[in-house]
Amino acid sequence: RFAAAMKKHFPHIEFRYCSDPLSSSGQPSSWCANDPRLSVNAIEVFQNMPYFAGTEYFEIIKKLHSDNEKRNNLPPSENIYGEPVFKESVEVTDNQTKGVEESDKIKRTDKHIFYMDGLTLRIFSIDGENSALVDSYTIVNKNTIDMGGGRELPETHYGSEIFLSDDAKTVTVISRMYGSESYKPHSSSGVSYTDIRSFDVSDPANIQEKAELRIKGGYSSARMSEGKLLVFVGYNLYDDQIDYNKPESFLPVMDKGNGFELIPDCDIICNKDDIFPSYMIALEFDEKDLTLKKSFALYGSGGGPYVSRDKIFFHGNGEMSGRTITHTRIYCVDYTGESFKLLGSVKLAGHTIKNK
Repeated sequence: RFAAAMKKHFPHIEFRYCSDPLSSSGQPSSWCANDPRLSVNAIEVFQNMPYFAGTEYFEIIKKLHSDNEKRNNLPPSENIYGEPVFKESVEVTDNQTKGVEESDKIKRTDKHIFYMDGLTLRIFSIDGENSALVDSYTIVNKNTIDMGGGRELPETHYGSEIFLSDDAKTVTVISRMYGSESYKPHSSSGVSYTDIRSFDVSDPANIQEKAELRIKGGYSSARMSEGKLLVFVGYNLYDDQIDYNKPESFLPVMDKGNGFELIPDCDIICNKDDIFPSYMIALEFDEKDLTLKKSFALYGSGGGPYVSRDKIFFHGNGEMSGRTITHTRIYCVDYTGESFKLLGSVKLAGHTIKNK
């Protein structure tokens, strides 16, 4: 009814509806969630509810303006070893570790702003009052989710973030995604994926998609270090999803366009104390074409990573007593070589609060 009223009184205004997703982990939500896609004829854009802390968006825009005014006097950037590197791209937000870039909604050069607006990548020129939209590209949901009872809904992308290459010729888009699962024995509910796409933006007026892949599991975090794209994906294992005749139902998998297959040469580390059935997967890609360079998985570790210039620190729930977490295990992994190398781990009493 509200959408119909908006259409009647403000027909020229785009109506964007934001809501928490209807279901979480395949179960109906018990809070304020609903399914606005059922009103698809009444709205232009549906997106999941964004959550902001304070006025972060406005602070980013203010910093963009400030940096733009100073762009002619910017010193050369430095790589992780402190050596000067001249880059087209310019950082607009702070990173936890110098030289280890984090994904964001906004990236820029001296001439263009790259903004991930929901499912749409928009490129704007920077030219004072003459600044304008140069080009845009919207990710299209190709598949549907079987909701049961003959009812299907489109796959849902949300929470998209981007990287911009140092030469400003490639944009990498990483999205959280809720979609169908073809190899699952009971496929009436969906599963979380991480969708990664590479775009050629060497001509900002003509965005071209170069490569696409998806990984089973929820997107945790990502980093870019000297052209190395590190992506971290985590998910839990459930009995009704496992078919022991199909290893792809209980081992890490990836789809490069020909269906889900086991991630090649993926070392899996399992500690005898970590009994919680979950994975935290680390993958390194070449940002230019999304070629997989190496992979690594921790079984029983669901904690997000902290990434330094040469190491990754993971934390996971080491032991539980009933529903109470009694211990935390911290892993240290070297990612500078041809493969990920586990350097060691330590178990501490208590539950991890922060990982910085």
